[in-house]
Amino acid sequence: MKKFTELQHNQQTTNPCGAACQYRHYSGMLPLVLTGIQKLTGIMLEGSRHGEIIPQSRQSPIDNCQTTQWHQEDVSRAASNFFSNPYVDYAPERLMSNERQRRLQQASPLYVASLAKGLLLLESFKEGTPLLGITDLVRITGFEKNLVQRLTNTLHELGYLGKDPVRRKYYLTPRILAHSFNYLRARKLFALSMPALINLREDLHKAVNMCVLNGSDITYVIRLWFKYYHEASLFGESLPAYSSAGGRMLLSFFSDEKALDILESAERRKLTPYTHTDTVELLAEIRKAREQGYCWQASEFIEKEISIAVPVMDADGNSAAIIVTSLLKKVTPETCQDFIDETLPALLATASSISRLAGASA
Repeated sequence: MKKFTELQHNQQTTNPCGAACQYRHYSGMLPLVLTGIQKLTGIMLEGSRHGEIIPQSRQSPIDNCQTTQWHQEDVSRAASNFFSNPYVDYAPERLMSNERQRRLQQASPLYVASLAKGLLLLESFKEGTPLLGITDLVRITGFEKNLVQRLTNTLHELGYLGKDPVRRKYYLTPRILAHSFNYLRARKLFALSMPALINLREDLHKAVNMCVLNGSDITYVIRLWFKYYHEASLFGESLPAYSSAGGRMLLSFFSDEKALDILESAERRKLTPYTHTDTVELLAEIRKAREQGYCWQASEFIEKEISIAVPVMDADGNSAAIIVTSLLKKVTPETCQDFIDETLPALLATASSISRLAGASA
């Protein structure tokens, strides 16, 4: 009951959408290939808005069919406002993370530091920063100016970066999407899943997504929203694993020791007042997911949002998680249990069907 008591604390029933957290994290190399499509589309959609600063609190644009009846254009507009430019902590002293610095200091004789620096420079092009000049890239990466000039020129010659001749700034090109496609095509599990996930969305009338683990994050490989569309609906987006049902489900495939290592490597922040950040509590949730075969969470990433995840496997033992997401008018033990009872049977049946098609052992 402690979990539900925390969720009920200060919940407001007058606003069906609730307050939304502002954390969106798009770093990580799994797929640098997959995050490419998210970043590239962010460039096209952001346009001149790349300098906007997001307020600390906004309401979720997602509307459950049981709450206020919104016009579809209003929903799309609200969603676009909420998900635009989520980098609220874009500060020079935080841009080069400890993880990025560690990746530049590998001691292996097989490690090519110059290649690593080129890839890290590509990671600088995040949503909210679609156009970057040499000075911007020096500030973000911490590299010397002459090195940044050589890297950007090389990537420009290879076709991965374009250049705005007027503003003298660089941007990602569609060439990076070829790597996203190659990654998805190599994993037949994703293609096999699509028809079943579309049917699941239509049956449940809820958003359905599929994600894979990407370091201490999850990366979406399939995103099927219900009733509305916005830029965050694109696959390739990465979110913290510790605060998501899909992330905890996938972490349950590791031993407690390995899962704890991954949790401790993440920057665990309270994204809402109800986000669990303590590793002991998180490990308990991961163990529970391992035992029961599914994982759910409510209000830990966006207030009043609830999600439930189950795993799928392919013949090679690769795992992914299917996530069903909705918004609750009010978070109580009863509403959470109703959501689980409504979604879990169909979700488990869909996951079992996909795993069989992908050749997973029983």
